[in-house]
Amino acid sequence: MELPPRRFSKGLINGLGKCIEHDTLMTISERAKRKACKDGGRKLFAPEYGGSYEVFITRPLSAEIMQYCAQDVQLLPGLWHEYYQRMTPRWERKVEEEMENRIELSHSETFNGKGKHMALAPKGWS
Repeated sequence: MELPPRRFSKGLINGLGKCIEHDTLMTISERAKRKACKDGGRKLFAPEYGGSYEVFITRPLSAEIMQYCAQDVQLLPGLWHEYYQRMTPRWERKVEEEMENRIELSHSETFNGKGKHMALAPKGWS
C-alpha cells in the first residue's frame, strides 16, 4: 500500500519499520519510546544481537516481547488509512492481487521470508 502513491523510486518496497517512521505522526517523545522498545526487543530475539527466536515460542511471552509486537500492531490502522486514502481504485486492485500472491507464496514449502528479494517491488510496478 505504501508503494503506489509514492512519488520517488518504486523499485523497492519499504518495510513496516520504515513505513511507520516515515508515514506515522508521532511526537519526538513517542518516537524515542518506540525506538527504545524496538531496540530492546531486537536484543531479545535477533541472533546477531545475542538473542534467540525462541522468545516467541516461550509461554507466557515476556512483557518486553509483547510490547515489541504490540507497538507495530497498534499503528497499523492509522498507517492503512494513510495509504488507502492516497490510492486510486486501479492501485487498490493491484495491491489486493499482490497481497493474495504473497500470502499464497508464504505458504509454500520453499518460501524464504528473509533477504533482499522481499523488498523488491512487484514486476511492472516500478
